[in-house]
Amino acid sequence: MLLGLAGITLPVLAHLLSRKNYDVVEWGAMQFLELKQAARRRIHLEHILLMLLRMGLIAFIVFALARPWASGGFLTKMVSSQSRDVVFIIDGSLSMGWEGKETTPHAKAIQWIHKTLEVMRPGDTVTILDAREQVHPLLQSPTRNFDRVREALEEIPPPAGASYLAQAVQQGVQILSTTSNLSREIIVLTDGQAYGWQVDDDNFWSVHRALLEQPAVAPQTWVVNVSEIPSGGIANFHVGELVLNREYTVPNFPIQIQTTISYNGGTEPITRRVYLEINGQRLKEKTITINLHPGGEQTVEFEHRLKTNGTNVLSVVLDADPIPGDNRSDAAVEITSALPVLIINGDPQSDPAKDETFFVLPALTPLASATPWVQANVIRWDRITAEDLKKVEVVILANVPRIDETVATLLTNFVRRGGGLLIAPGNLVEPGFYNRMLSTPKHPLLPAKFDSIKKDNSQILSGVRLLDSSLKLPWLERFKQEQQGDFPDVRFSKWWKLDVLQPIAEGGNEEGIEKELNDSIFSETKPVVIAELGIPTPLMVTKNVGRGRVLQLAVPIDADWSTLPTKHDFVTFLHEAVFYLAKGKTVRNLHVGTPIVVPVSSNFSTKTDHFQNPAQKELSPIVTGDDIETFARLDETTLPGVYYLIQKNNSTNNKQALQKQSFVLNYDHKESNFTPLSDVEKETLSENGNLQFIQTQKQLQEEWLTDQSRAEFWHILLLLFLVILVAEVYMTRRLVQGGHAVVDEKVKLTNH
Repeated sequence: MLLGLAGITLPVLAHLLSRKNYDVVEWGAMQFLELKQAARRRIHLEHILLMLLRMGLIAFIVFALARPWASGGFLTKMVSSQSRDVVFIIDGSLSMGWEGKETTPHAKAIQWIHKTLEVMRPGDTVTILDAREQVHPLLQSPTRNFDRVREALEEIPPPAGASYLAQAVQQGVQILSTTSNLSREIIVLTDGQAYGWQVDDDNFWSVHRALLEQPAVAPQTWVVNVSEIPSGGIANFHVGELVLNREYTVPNFPIQIQTTISYNGGTEPITRRVYLEINGQRLKEKTITINLHPGGEQTVEFEHRLKTNGTNVLSVVLDADPIPGDNRSDAAVEITSALPVLIINGDPQSDPAKDETFFVLPALTPLASATPWVQANVIRWDRITAEDLKKVEVVILANVPRIDETVATLLTNFVRRGGGLLIAPGNLVEPGFYNRMLSTPKHPLLPAKFDSIKKDNSQILSGVRLLDSSLKLPWLERFKQEQQGDFPDVRFSKWWKLDVLQPIAEGGNEEGIEKELNDSIFSETKPVVIAELGIPTPLMVTKNVGRGRVLQLAVPIDADWSTLPTKHDFVTFLHEAVFYLAKGKTVRNLHVGTPIVVPVSSNFSTKTDHFQNPAQKELSPIVTGDDIETFARLDETTLPGVYYLIQKNNSTNNKQALQKQSFVLNYDHKESNFTPLSDVEKETLSENGNLQFIQTQKQLQEEWLTDQSRAEFWHILLLLFLVILVAEVYMTRRLVQGGHAVVDEKVKLTNH
């Protein structure tokens, strides 16, 4: 805009040209009409003054359009009516729900904004950010409609989960970089907690400083502590995230629930009761009592058997304390009637005792059981079709020599869409085929390459056994030596040497699949060794492919290479393995911010079917999918807690005929550390992020009019422009109407 100052040269050019717009004629009689030197000098000065006035007109209008501002001093106070762009950030973490006073800090933060709106001016704009693990704008864009702001504040959810305030401040800077008012403010309303500010993250604050330098006017950030939590802290009890041995199982199959109970801020040891709830119903017989010391934690474990099909919410709960947001932790479990498993037999025999499935089939589906937990079926390895995979959750490759390209594609799609695959190799496996066919970007199923078959040449009676310390997954811990089972006694005479692979590049896209769904299908995790032999060498390697999971063994599941089928733990191990693989085609326990994706029928309707969030608000899903499956997806997952997908049964209009599916979104449990910001940390934030810490609204208003506040004075320049414009008109009229009359009068006097 200041490039317009080049226009001040125009009056100069006009003045110079005006001096050369006539010719000089040598005529003797004209010498009697020559002006005196004083009169000539006066006219010249008037022309110079007129030129300067015109130059000033151009300069003032250019400066006014550039919207200049002043920082501090008397000028700031003279123009204190300057409009502001303000971003309010409300800390939405669970600590803002502290009930130690009549009003929670979260409610005080909302009241603080209401009071500030009363003193703001009509030209001010407002944006509100709900700062949690995901920063959620309550308004789509900055607004001057304060009634909309008040309505948004009424709809804000209660405090829950964690809050990343540093990221919220950074988003506020980005919003203010698009606004136009000169004064730009970010006001953070929080409880003084240190967690969430990322004080020690130098990279984050380096990026933040770079963002502050980009706009012409850098915003000022004010941090307000609205809490009255004592500086010494408060006693708080916290339930950690639940760890389940399985999230997908069958009726009456044992589920182990494990978590930690933490005690912070107190000074004396204390006894607490811990409860187990199923779908909100407390089980009195499952109540346990624990002793806790200040700053300590204790692990608690429950075991329960669910009896009915469907999804259930398991909760570990404590008695209420002043911060209720972390007194419970939830997890969702899906129950199905019987787990369908397909065993692909790589070595079928006419003699059942020599068949590859002789041990595994009755172990999974005993003939004597009327309601088996697993419904297993067997098919020959050379007769696999697409129909065989449609209604099963897990596929077992039992010593399958090789499979063709078609079957490899079927298995890959099966796993990517949520199926489980167990590879149990034996003497018939062709390693070259597996290594070529199932370790490519198109078919990335193999966690480890097959090297060669190794034998136990030690001649020691004990033989090669399991390395007990390698069993670290929850479902494998029950097979450790300390559990007094016979799994550690299994001897291995042969095994495949496995070379763990690195993740393979994604295999491309499928037409008709939206990005979110495509990313989940084609994702792949790094293979992990979850059990080793004592040599050591991998015994089990696993990885996730898409929404499914693969488990690769180094031995077959018959008695040719080990004594595993002869042990009592064999049946338990197979059940645990298939349920580990059958994690379900729907992920029910997620982290805050992760979309919920649910397979639904083709007649799913957003008119009658909806999600419900922890605040009891109905949310409409997005229907997506491809030619094979239809999915309902919910992206609004900013709140931690239990979500429900509620579907109306189309077979009846009865309101009772509703199908409800449960999902749990977990949060960062480090939020329960209520350590406040220290003075040193506040100084660091002030230096890194240009943050100022205040306590009251009066203090904020005073700061707005201090030497650091800014004010525009373009309207003063416009006023001066008008004054000079009037002066220029006066000078021009004076020169045109009065200047030559004076000259003529002086000429007459000279003649006389």
